[in-house]
Amino acid sequence: MIAVLDPLAVAAATARAARLLAGSSDPRLEIYSDPVPAVGAAPDAATLLAVWTIDRADISASGRALVITVPATAPMVAAAGAATWCRLIAGDAVAMLDGDVGDDTSTALVRISGGTYLRAGELLVLSSALVLTES
Repeated sequence: MIAVLDPLAVAAATARAARLLAGSSDPRLEIYSDPVPAVGAAPDAATLLAVWTIDRADISASGRALVITVPATAPMVAAAGAATWCRLIAGDAVAMLDGDVGDDTSTALVRISGGTYLRAGELLVLSSALVLTES
């Protein structure tokens, strides 16, 4: 067993926040349909459904956790489909995290209402923040 102690966990959360803020663009959260690629691999056959641009001020480290406040504004909806996974992209366009997407009854990293979205429709995020904690 490995137990990560506070000094290392806090440093890791701070480094993750700084890494997301690298580059000159705002980070973004991309929502995709199946199939889910290997971690970090190109989405290839998956359809990009929606993109949230995350304001740089909404990314911070709080103790052991990286906190990303989800924007209250609706994302750009690119296509119709069932959302199954997401990718967090840093400000320098480097993929940083892949996670699952589910409905409001799930335990997924990102929870959204329903599962099929229409172009020019509105996507509702039910989790107000993504909190990634070093265990």
